[in-house]
Amino acid sequence: MIVGIYNPYHDTLGGGEQYMFTFASYFLKKNHSVLYFTNNPGEVSLAEERFGISLSHLETRDVFDSRGLDVLLFYSDGSLPFSFAKKTYCIFQFPVPWVRLFSPITLLKRLRIADIIVNSEFTKKFIDKTFFANAHVVYPSIHIDDYKEKKKEKIILSVGRLTKGMNAKKQEILIQAFQRMVDDGLKEWKLILAGGILDADKDEEQRIRRMIHGYPIELLINISRDTLLDLYGEAMVYWHATGYGEDESNHPECVEHFGISTVEAMASGAIPLVYPAGGQKEIVEHGISGMFWKSKEELTERTLSLIKDQKKATLVRKKTINRAKQFDTSIFYQTLDRIFL
Repeated sequence: MIVGIYNPYHDTLGGGEQYMFTFASYFLKKNHSVLYFTNNPGEVSLAEERFGISLSHLETRDVFDSRGLDVLLFYSDGSLPFSFAKKTYCIFQFPVPWVRLFSPITLLKRLRIADIIVNSEFTKKFIDKTFFANAHVVYPSIHIDDYKEKKKEKIILSVGRLTKGMNAKKQEILIQAFQRMVDDGLKEWKLILAGGILDADKDEEQRIRRMIHGYPIELLINISRDTLLDLYGEAMVYWHATGYGEDESNHPECVEHFGISTVEAMASGAIPLVYPAGGQKEIVEHGISGMFWKSKEELTERTLSLIKDQKKATLVRKKTINRAKQFDTSIFYQTLDRIFL
């Protein structure tokens, strides 16, 4: 088959792009021809390095054209394509509650969509309603063998891009919680915030650097994959705050729609403490493979309980690693087999 992939976002390489390129790797492993429509061919080699995904036979095209395609994977930002592919699949990675299917043109486009794929049950709930669909849930995945537990250090880690956009990672909430722990006497521990940043958000980086001044908090920007894997392996605890303070019913676009960094941390033995919104509830089992928190006070109290009780932490860590195995790429491929075969 000839498979085309279109993604409207070319300005960053985050979890969404990792999801997209894993789809590409699936079709490449099946020996299909895969075309990626992008005006930045260098993005593919960067993605290979960033995500550890083999894309050596992925072809790039700088102009989107669906003619002649057997399958088109259209990563949607809410829009629908005029597609001439034999089969078109729309892939949604977040709810788009602002979309309305009232116009005849939009309805006609919808009729040309063979199926819809989403990244979580949370996203599915909203996309099904918006597009009158019964979407397939295909969870993002990782190559589980790439993630190793190392000698644990006194590190709390959080990974996420610095942005003021709708899917803000709320690093300032984590900073405030950790600063309170330090002010109350926590010693020898450090908080590491790792992530990418766009040029448009450079002022956000400066704001965060001002916030962390004087505390054992490190801000690491655009680090290599190897460095990130080391951090995951060394961290005892993983924090995630996306969705804090948001109304996920009325503004579902503002919470974490899945959260692949949480899975990566878990695979490396970092115990996750996450805000229970969106897709995070589908990854972490509260009290088993991690913990939920709803206030900064809960976050600090539950983190300190793990710090003070290493026997408990060791038991949770084993379950954390086992849970992450449910998101291995082999399972991702099996799910796609059921859809495309």
